[in-house]
Amino acid sequence: RYTMTGPELLAIGGKTNEAYAWARWSRVVIPLLAALIVMPIFVRFSNRDAIVSGCLKALGGAALPVLVVVVGGMIADTSAFPPMTVVLIAVGLALIPASIVYLRWRL
Repeated sequence: RYTMTGPELLAIGGKTNEAYAWARWSRVVIPLLAALIVMPIFVRFSNRDAIVSGCLKALGGAALPVLVVVVGGMIADTSAFPPMTVVLIAVGLALIPASIVYLRWRL
């Protein structure tokens, strides 16, 4: 399972293989989520005297949306819903705070 591609996993079928394939594809969204959160927070809270504090606040702000995507991928095979639905809901929930932060502190 770990060396197969996403289409191969989907072709084999089974809830666990499908959940693993969708969770793998959800990892593509993680850099987007991190960028949407980290950039505005870093620009807002950093200056030349508090760069370390700004970096820590930005990374701390990005931890929750990334965690939501990872946990959504992990529970996709044990839920009562189809794995695709669970992963897409997790990605949608993670995009909500990221987009709010980005729109609030637009660069």
